[in-house]
Amino acid sequence: MALKLTNNATGLLAANINSSVTSISLAGSAGSKFPTLGASDWSPVVVVDGSGNLEIMRCTARSGDVLTVTRGQEGTTARSFSSGARVDVRLTSAALAEFALASDMTTALNLKADLASPEFTGTPRAPKAADGDDSDQIATTEWVQDFVPIPIGTVLEFHGATLPARFLWANGSAVSRVTYALLFAAMGSPSASGDGSTTFNTPDRRGRVGVGKDNMGGVTAAGRVTTAGSGIDGATLGASGGAQNVTMTAAQMPAHDHNVAATQAAHKHTVPISRTISVQTGGSALATGAGPIDTSEETPAITVTEDSIGGGQAHNNMPPSIVCNFIVYVGV
Repeated sequence: MALKLTNNATGLLAANINSSVTSISLAGSAGSKFPTLGASDWSPVVVVDGSGNLEIMRCTARSGDVLTVTRGQEGTTARSFSSGARVDVRLTSAALAEFALASDMTTALNLKADLASPEFTGTPRAPKAADGDDSDQIATTEWVQDFVPIPIGTVLEFHGATLPARFLWANGSAVSRVTYALLFAAMGSPSASGDGSTTFNTPDRRGRVGVGKDNMGGVTAAGRVTTAGSGIDGATLGASGGAQNVTMTAAQMPAHDHNVAATQAAHKHTVPISRTISVQTGGSALATGAGPIDTSEETPAITVTEDSIGGGQAHNNMPPSIVCNFIVYVGV
């Protein structure tokens, strides 16, 4: 508990009190002169009437002009007082003893070994060390946050099997927006929507390599990764696509030639000949002459064979790769 004092803290009782009340009211808005007390603070209060009767009380809380008190402290007896009795914050024996105790405690702590010191309670504060300080000065969370070179939301390649502290697996899992508020603020709901209200998804790097966002930093999109060209919208954070194998279509094949072989079977042509010869009788000579010879044409069979190329199977679309884990930094 901490002792609190203020200068010129004095006032008058606003109403009569008996020996059992545990709250007293001050007249004339005098409460503002008295200490503001925290949960474990206290101040010594002395009430004295015109006859010199007094009581030491321990004030443990103040709300405006109303003091919450513990009665009959430091050997005094709880008694009744009339309105107008004087109420002061005074340096009592118990207050002086607390000063001595604090001094002794400071001396003792200075002599204690660091490893034997008790843990801090509450919300202790310390000055922020200068950037680059490598002394034994206490490092505050502010200093640590400034020192950590990776921003929240950074995804790292990780070849360990156990998830380290302050990281999550970058596997698309849904996590709490409250528990990981810093990560959610860094990623935003467009790229990590989750259930739309209480959760969001970590980046899903399973089986995926990263490419630079086409308009990162708000610049004009470079058009290097587009929906028309790759099926991936390169201007949308978290967009994904691609395949580990591809079956090509005829339109995707380069221009090329095929070997064609033509064969003709052995064959022959039949030529029928017909001619009429007239012979005269009566001892005359045989007559001769010239005339047309009729032939008939036959069509031979020719076989043409074209080589068959390709099996229509998908081809491997993967570059040389190594499998590892990916983790995302969630902050300290």
